[in-house]
Amino acid sequence: MTYTNATLDHLDQSTLVGTASYCDHHITRVYVDTAHQGRGYGTFLMNCLEQKIACNYDTAILDASLPAVHLYESLGYKAISHERYPVAHGAVLVYEIMEKKLIPFDQHQCFYDQK
Repeated sequence: MTYTNATLDHLDQSTLVGTASYCDHHITRVYVDTAHQGRGYGTFLMNCLEQKIACNYDTAILDASLPAVHLYESLGYKAISHERYPVAHGAVLVYEIMEKKLIPFDQHQCFYDQK
């Protein structure tokens, strides 16, 4: 699998405030530095990835931590599955698989090289 990354620098271009990745139509590793959360950076990263994914797919999917579910719901994602993954020492990671129907993009609007 090949992941494509998006990063977001602060206006002064010296501070990395967020990052996100995707592979095919699966969005992963979305992170915004806690000092910069609540300012729209996460939404901006998600919009960028969705535009790129929409060039080839009609849906985007992601694995959402429970604290992030509300953000993704506000962006139009719907939970399609509730998952549990056992980790060390008897702990269990609980998360939601979420999906969003994307608006198709005209191929001329796709601003990246396709494989």
